[in-house]
Amino acid sequence: MSNAPTTLPLKHKGKAYALLFAVESYSEDGLDDVLYAERDATEVKNALLELGYEESDIELIVNSHATKTTIEYETTQLAKTAKEGDTVFFFFAGHGYTWTAQNYLLAHDTRRGAIVDTAVSLRELFDRFSDSECRQVMFFLDCCHSGMRLAENARGVLEKMSAEELQEFFREAEFCVVFSSCDKGEYSYPSLKFKHGYWTYHLLRALRGEEPQLLDNERRLRSTSLQDYLRTEVPNQLNLQSTEKRNQNPKMFGDVSSTFVIADLTPVLMKAETEEKARGVGLKHSTFRALRTGSVSELSGFNKAKGHTLPKSHSDRSRSWVPRLANDDLVDEMGQYFDAVRNSKLYKNKDLEFDPPSEGGAAIRTPDFEFTVSYYQSGEDPGDYEVVRELTRLNNPDLLQSEWFNEMFRRVFDVAVIELSGQIDIGEFIDRAEDVDAFKIDYDGERSYCAISMDGFDGTISVEKDRLIYAFRRAETPKEMAVELQEAHTLLLGIPEMQKALSL
Repeated sequence: MSNAPTTLPLKHKGKAYALLFAVESYSEDGLDDVLYAERDATEVKNALLELGYEESDIELIVNSHATKTTIEYETTQLAKTAKEGDTVFFFFAGHGYTWTAQNYLLAHDTRRGAIVDTAVSLRELFDRFSDSECRQVMFFLDCCHSGMRLAENARGVLEKMSAEELQEFFREAEFCVVFSSCDKGEYSYPSLKFKHGYWTYHLLRALRGEEPQLLDNERRLRSTSLQDYLRTEVPNQLNLQSTEKRNQNPKMFGDVSSTFVIADLTPVLMKAETEEKARGVGLKHSTFRALRTGSVSELSGFNKAKGHTLPKSHSDRSRSWVPRLANDDLVDEMGQYFDAVRNSKLYKNKDLEFDPPSEGGAAIRTPDFEFTVSYYQSGEDPGDYEVVRELTRLNNPDLLQSEWFNEMFRRVFDVAVIELSGQIDIGEFIDRAEDVDAFKIDYDGERSYCAISMDGFDGTISVEKDRLIYAFRRAETPKEMAVELQEAHTLLLGIPEMQKALSL
């Protein structure tokens, strides 16, 4: 989870709690299964985590665990725990029922012959929160208001749920709002296409920020905007995907004044914008690289019997001689890589280019990538060589899923380099980075580079004036490096100070 501070869907920020229940299968044979109920509740939890809810404050209880006792106990405890300024999000997917104008939610252990005694009274749940200090409570009920025989695992059972009871209760309950998946006498249908209930699918779209037109100027989702969207889109999609005439009209009870804030989507939209910026960098503009060093005497062309000795200085002669000594090493290495690429059978002869070893360098080019190896005399110790291996022009991201590609380059590279279009003011970057608690910083006296360690990334990031270098500790294959690079770059750009410092 992110280390960013929690953003809550409240006017007055406090803690955000959620109780999510789903009963997809019932213990009694006479109560039909509810298709996708568990998946609905699980995805709602994921959406709330993205909104800033802490996982420790979300209870997801499904199937055999969602008993009458558990639902009532968890609701009672949360009503006592939640304080003024907090918010409560209650979600239920399963069957609904009414008796003498009172509504019930059917728990996993509800008995068909004694439903009133073994189901959960909605009125009692509402009463618990009426007595709570919490003044922001929202209920989302994906269960239907109708009949005994269920079509395609529709979410309802027995008689009609009573809209009148809901209207009466919430007429004065300004602190509370209830969204119901359908109107009285209707089914709440599942979608085979969406693999969700129609209503929950659209609720999820709204919570995930996939319908930005619903938000106000402060990126908040309000009750009336959400209901207008659900009331329109659910029946529209139902008609599009069904050949039969079916009615499902979502309802809302409670605050209809447009003041009730369901969620603040700022963190979700900021993350999406950050990820888009990170994707904009792209693998095409990234280089996977490794630098290795060794003694010139280790190169295959070095021969003491021919009078070869280690260079003691840098000169034009030594700088050209060291690469020539690596020629046979290059021939062997690049031959193995060429065979591996050719044997993948992904490329025809015309698509496979090979630059044979020359002056210490060689390359393999395909339409999807370019791989180069280059030997040099070390710039620090004249008796050492340096060899640089680079993977560039990654035009086909699908290649990163290929086993042969990842095995071919396993443990070859250890850094990823992102070239920037503009230049970075290293001094300004350091000043801004020092204000970020998630960073550990190192830099040189001339401020020519800055290296940072960042919470959430197992490696280091070196910042130079025209590029970023991500060094990995554990990633061994191009696929693993690409995943860590994307995650680390997204984390970095998710910090407002860094977006300014990098001019991205």
